Parts: sequence; structure tokens; C-alpha cells
Amino acid sequence: MTDNKDNTTKNVYTEWAEQTFQNILDALNQIKVGQIQVLTGDNGSGKSLIRKVLCTTLRERENDNTIKVSDISMERRTGLHSELGGGGVFLRDTSWCATSSNSLGFLKSILNGITDRFVVLDEPEIGMSQDLQLSVGKFLSDKLPTILKDNKGVLIITHSKELVRNLTVEHTFINIQKKTESEWLNETAKYIELDEFENKCSALFKLLQTKLKNAN
Repeated sequence: MTDNKDNTTKNVYTEWAEQTFQNILDALNQIKVGQIQVLTGDNGSGKSLIRKVLCTTLRERENDNTIKVSDISMERRTGLHSELGGGGVFLRDTSWCATSSNSLGFLKSILNGITDRFVVLDEPEIGMSQDLQLSVGKFLSDKLPTILKDNKGVLIITHSKELVRNLTVEHTFINIQKKTESEWLNETAKYIELDEFENKCSALFKLLQTKLKNAN
């Protein structure tokens, strides 16, 4: 009886992972050059994966190997960047500044004079209060039209409803769970079983590993 219950549970997580993988592909296919786009989705549903494969995807889709993606992300901010030697420290958070200040600093630095890139802002709101998130939404609304004019496109990956709610610049909204912007902005928070969340993340990770192995 226990084995049957365990197998049923595993099948539920496997089915969720398969559906989420398809949703990831669908979301990735919606990301276009020449646009400002917002990507949202539940935790552990593949947003960071989309960032990682975006450059290759755009190059293949546009048949243009010169496309380059520049991003800010937590991976950039905490990684060792060994390929840069000692210079890698300049891509990491500074210990003497607040997390929110580091987030704002990285955001401003990538938008300062960048040209001919596809720009990805992955969770620019890290460490920020709702007031600061609101302010960043207004800041991006002022900056992004110029950024788009000089670059291949802009993708904002975020969990911040305040940021998106105050993003007045024209943009395309993409949600991995296929919610509309209005649905996402107006949904209420709900309780998540933490064990279930971890099991879902594990199932998706295993599926992605299998997909990558079979692709090689």
C-alpha cells in the first residue's frame, strides 16, 4: 500500500515536471527581439533556465550568431567568475552595502551605456522593499525606451508585482503558468507546502537532466 502511494506521488510530481517543461518551452518561444518583455512565474518553475539558454535560443531563431545577452542575476552576483581571475570580484555584491543598494547598483550599471545587446534583468528587486520596487518600476519606465532603441531587446524576470504594476512602458507579459498580467497582478498569496515545493523542484531538475543527456 505504501509503495502504491509513493508511486502515485512520484507520478504526480513527474506529470507536473513534464507540464512545467512544456510551459518553459512555450514561454521561451514567446521571447522576441525588439521588444520589452516581462517574464514571471512560480518559484522553481524554470525562469533562471530560460535566462541561461536565451542567448543560444535567440541565435538559432534569428539565425544570427552575433547576438549577445547581457544580464544581471543572483548567479552573477554570487558566482566566483574564475574566468576573470581577480577581476571577478567586481561582478559580486559588496559586503559594505545593503543588498538593496547592490541590486540598484547592478541595475544602473548594466543600463549605463549598453548597446547592441539583448538585456536581461533577472530579479532586479532582490532585497528591496515594496516602496523601492515601486520606484524601480518608474525608473525602468523612464529608461527602457532608450535602452530598447540601442539594443536587441529587454527581458525583465521578476516576482515583484509592485515593479510590474508601476512599469508604464509598453511591454509584453509572459507567465510560465500562462496567467494574464491582470490575473497575476491580482492573485492573492496562498500557502505552499514546503516539502511539496522541494519535491517539485527535484522532479523538474531530474527531468531537465534527462532532457540534456538525451540531447547530447
